[in-house]
Formats: sequence, structure tokens, C-alpha cells
Amino acid sequence: MTDMNPPLVSLTPKAVEYINRLFEKEGIKPPPGGIRFQVKAGGCHGFECVHQLVRTDDRHDMIIISHGVRILIDPKSAKILNGTIVDHPENLIEKGLTYNIPNSTSCGCGTSFEIKK
Repeated sequence: MTDMNPPLVSLTPKAVEYINRLFEKEGIKPPPGGIRFQVKAGGCHGFECVHQLVRTDDRHDMIIISHGVRILIDPKSAKILNGTIVDHPENLIEKGLTYNIPNSTSCGCGTSFEIKK
């Protein structure tokens, strides 16, 4: 039997490489550290997805392992990020991580988004 539900958040291989380089640079060794993804109010479309390297998790965090990377997400952000694919495009325009969030539309600059109704 196959699970038809996508993972809460998944990482592409390029995102995994990028995040592991960040961990190494900052001297963070999961567990208990990891990368925290969070949705915050802001930007021209209402929401922004941000990430932060952390040395420990919060007791309320949801913990996901994607390709060996420890991802921490607060329950409120998890509702919006469900099914998100995180990537690291290697081009001159986009730097860092990008988020493919289901049921959302992003602004022209790609840094904020709104949830489709």
C-alpha cells in the first residue's frame, strides 16, 4: 500500500547539499540542532517563508527528517507548509533556498506569497 500524502516538507538534493554546507560553516551538528522553517506575516502578498539554523529545537516543534537533514517547524507554520518542496537553485538571480508551497501564489520578486482560496 502506498502513502498518498506528501511529506510535510521535503528537500531536493541541492537543498540538502546547501543546508549541510551551512551546518558545517556554523558548526551545527544535528541533533539537537537543525534548520527551522517558519511562515511569518509580511511581504507584498501577506506571508514570507524564512529559515534559521538553530542549535536546539523548541518543545513545540514538529521534527521532520528529509534526506538526513533535521527540519524543525512550529505547528502554526506546518499548516501552511504542508507539502512544500524546498530547493536551492544555482543561478545568479535566485540565491539561498526557494519554497514551492502548494495552494499558494507568489509575488513577482518571489519572496512573499498568499494562500489560494
